[in-house]
Amino acid sequence: MVPLAQLNVKLAPRADAAKARRLIAQTPGVTKVAQTFPEEKDEELARLYVLHVDAARVEQIVKTLRNDAAVDFVEAAPVRKLIRPRK
Repeated sequence: MVPLAQLNVKLAPRADAAKARRLIAQTPGVTKVAQTFPEEKDEELARLYVLHVDAARVEQIVKTLRNDAAVDFVEAAPVRKLIRPRK
């Protein structure tokens, strides 16, 4: 099993969302493209996506997407860990 990482992506304001999603999904190392807020009517929030990517290819994927005119920004999602208080 390939270790996965997550990237946060925001599409550019004038990008064709369907076309951009297809192109992003075809980027080597990207395994899943999911809209962060799929039911959102607000245009700004509707352009946010989470990508599941091969952890070994994060740097190359970020570099590739930063050069894509359909992408406004891309960043690695922070690693979160749930810490429970000891009882």
